[in-house]
Amino acid sequence: MQHFNPPASIGISWPKKAVVFGLGVISGLLRLSAARNETTIPKPKVVLLEPFGMGDAISLLPLVSLLHDHGFGVIVCARPAWRSLFPGYVEWIDCSVPWASYGDGEKYQLKSLLGGPFREFLKRLRTLASGHIGLDTRGDARSTLLLWIAGCQTVYSLDRYLGSDLKNLRWAAPALRLESHLRRWQVNTQFISLLGGSSEQADRPRIARFSRPEAQPKPHGIGLVPVTPWPGRAWPSPCWQELIQKLLEAGETVVAMGGPGQEALLRQTVGPTPSLILCSSMTEWIERLSGLEAVVAIDSGPTHLVDALGLPLVALYGSGQLPLWAPSGPRSVALHRQNDPDYTPIHPVDANIPRGLELMARHTVEDVLHALADVRQRAETAS
Repeated sequence: MQHFNPPASIGISWPKKAVVFGLGVISGLLRLSAARNETTIPKPKVVLLEPFGMGDAISLLPLVSLLHDHGFGVIVCARPAWRSLFPGYVEWIDCSVPWASYGDGEKYQLKSLLGGPFREFLKRLRTLASGHIGLDTRGDARSTLLLWIAGCQTVYSLDRYLGSDLKNLRWAAPALRLESHLRRWQVNTQFISLLGGSSEQADRPRIARFSRPEAQPKPHGIGLVPVTPWPGRAWPSPCWQELIQKLLEAGETVVAMGGPGQEALLRQTVGPTPSLILCSSMTEWIERLSGLEAVVAIDSGPTHLVDALGLPLVALYGSGQLPLWAPSGPRSVALHRQNDPDYTPIHPVDANIPRGLELMARHTVEDVLHALADVRQRAETAS
């Protein structure tokens, strides 16, 4: 596992801090109300609210396992696409909140908050979460408030928003101190201590690969995952195309991978040469990745999926904070810019896209090729 010197926290603007203060006050009032009207459930379940990406969902897997081992029922509220990642004993709530978008103009539209889909989601959340224990593992004041509104008997959060200087109000919810030297999944497992358990036995996220018949060829080919939800994490197209050319000249088989509707963007990024694979489900992602020898990816959900599958991985980071978002597998290497003198972490919003792109452009094709040779050598040594 790579070791990193934690960077400074992302600076959040004062208007957003003022909003979080207001949300914290409301959460505090709901917390007082819950204490006064407490109803005891003999064996409360734990509700995990994670409305964001694939990597965020994967980071919950060790905590889910810990909770189950400690005898807690587990309810996960996340995007429906991630359902198949979780074990069968998990109760599921499809989550869809307006603020899960990267686009600034889409996050806080009042009509989205008052619309029918969000109201229906709240109704279902209240039905399943009322009287249970809520965990906001992101330290997101919006999620904390949502769990109180859902009727949780208590809600636990972080003392600040992940990776930032945005502190949460102490009276909004009992809080866990965010340790900057931990990866995201390790932060999550620390929540078990608030419930009387221990995280000492917690292991990194692991997902079983698809089993392959003996007669089937060994994993072969290099997969490229060049698409990310936030444009500021993109590596320049000329770099991808140069990397592909050098791999092909070395006799490698190369495929570019993406999700539904990404064919045009994939082709624009990698050029006409490599084959494209478009995965329409988590099952297909896992099946396709399991057939590869190694993967090169930018910071995105599939990056964390590759790491959890234990495949050789080269992950490219620009503005992303490490170790918080770093892969954990012994066959994974993160290329990053945190040691650059002018590096400062940034928030993934529209205004910061140019800076994110500039940081990503500093990675060279030679850096990637050297790292790829390294992780493949590790895989050969391990086998």
